[in-house]
Parts: sequence; C-alpha cells; structure tokens
Amino acid sequence: MSLLRKIENVRLKLYDLINEKGYDLSDEEIVRLSQVLDKLLCQYYNKK
Repeated sequence: MSLLRKIENVRLKLYDLINEKGYDLSDEEIVRLSQVLDKLLCQYYNKK
C-alpha cells in the first residue's frame, strides 16, 4: 500500500473515530491514531 493511501485510510479512520467518540480529543484511541497519522505525514514530507 502506498504511503499516500495509508495516510488517507488513517485520516478517514480518525475522522470516523472522532465522530464516534463525540469529539473527545483526549480519548486514548484518538490520540494514538493522531500520532500514527502524524508519523505518516512526517514520512511523506521527509521523502519530498
């Protein structure tokens, strides 16, 4: 799976999770998924 596709998949999962958790941005799952997305975005921008 390409890096861009991974980023998009995680972004969509994060969006759904935020809606599911009632916008509780301190929720452990949301924080963990946000960190994963951040790492993927860093990888993407470091490759450019």
